[in-house]
Amino acid sequence: MSRPLGHVQIAILASLVEHRIWSRRGLGGWLWDTPGNTERVLDSLVKRGFAAQNGNTYIPTAAGKKSIKIQKVKSEIRLLENMNYDQVCDSFGSGYGGDSGFCFEMRDRNLSILRKKLRKLEKTT
Repeated sequence: MSRPLGHVQIAILASLVEHRIWSRRGLGGWLWDTPGNTERVLDSLVKRGFAAQNGNTYIPTAAGKKSIKIQKVKSEIRLLENMNYDQVCDSFGSGYGGDSGFCFEMRDRNLSILRKKLRKLEKTT
């Protein structure tokens, strides 16, 4: 099994997916540190199949787009799992009289939906 992407690779891949293109000639309009460092990380994404290169231009592949979707769902799951009591009720309980049972029920329901979504994303090719 290959190593997971690093934080910088994930951030650059997310920018590539969002902007749809990066070019050394400035078509993408965003950089990580310097053009050379951006290109170096993009080259590593090309080698792993998350981006494609045509000359000086890089675009995300289907695998790259899927990887970012998975990362976003995992991030949402972590956020919900790590919420404390006050955060849960502030997120889900406003307007319901602070019913903590309702708050945690809604959080658990959302976690269940996100976990199903994650399993579906990881299963598809």
